[in-house]
Amino acid sequence: EYLYIPIMHVPIFLALVSSFLLSPSVHAMSSSPTESTSSKPAFLANVINADTSISVRFDEVEEAPRFAVGYWSIRGLGAPLRMMLSAAKINHDIYMYDIVEDGDNDGWTSSYFQTKKSLQTESKNALVNLPFVVDRKECRLICQTNACFAHI
Repeated sequence: EYLYIPIMHVPIFLALVSSFLLSPSVHAMSSSPTESTSSKPAFLANVINADTSISVRFDEVEEAPRFAVGYWSIRGLGAPLRMMLSAAKINHDIYMYDIVEDGDNDGWTSSYFQTKKSLQTESKNALVNLPFVVDRKECRLICQTNACFAHI
């Protein structure tokens, strides 16, 4: 039997397969995001307050990677962004936000809701939303899935 993959899914399938064939160095990060080895902290390093931070490295460079991806702690729309960076063997950080029930208010809460306002202020981007990509080289915060795809 043959594996049928619609033509529009081939790039995503190839990125997924190649990411499994690679052997990146993955490290859980401390409570603060990666900072550059220079005296100046990485762009938005002091603002991002994610529930889970993962550092994906394909080489032993000590400085903060150019890209960081932020999304909920599910695969969703953030997965293709992470796959693209992994398939290209680009060092990057991943910031994942958990969403949990708020028993007091019969609603939901997340650390992202507290972080969003400081991201808007520091990045000078009033339209901050998930997923987002931080480009530390160009000091930009890019939001919305298709804009993130185009930038990467």
